[in-house]
Amino acid sequence: MENLLYSLMYFIHEEIDWVKALDPDRSIESQFDADFAEEHLQLGALQFQLHHGIDISENAIDCLLTFRELVARLHQLPRIHEDDFESFAESKMKILGDVMKKQPQLDLMKRRN
Repeated sequence: MENLLYSLMYFIHEEIDWVKALDPDRSIESQFDADFAEEHLQLGALQFQLHHGIDISENAIDCLLTFRELVARLHQLPRIHEDDFESFAESKMKILGDVMKKQPQLDLMKRRN
C-alpha cells in the first residue's frame, strides 16, 4: 500500500511543480493554500487512476482524510480489467480535458515553469 501512497503523492507533487511539501499524515484539506488547490488534487488523482487502473468516483476523495487514509480506501477498490482499460482511459482523459478547460490558469502556470 505504501507504493500507492508514494505514487499518489508523486502525481500531486507533479501538478504543483514540487513547490510545496505535502504531508501524508495531515488532512488533505488542511494543506490547501495558494500552492495546492483542490484542482491540483483532482488532476493528480486522475493521473494516479490512469497509471494504476483504479476507478475513483468523484465523491470518493474525502479531503478531511489524510493522504494515507485516502490511499487505504483506494487500495480496497478493484483494478480495471485490461479489456475495459481503453474505455476507462478515454473517459478519464475526457475528464482531465474538462478539468483543464475549467482551470486554464493551472495549465498556464505549468507552461511558465
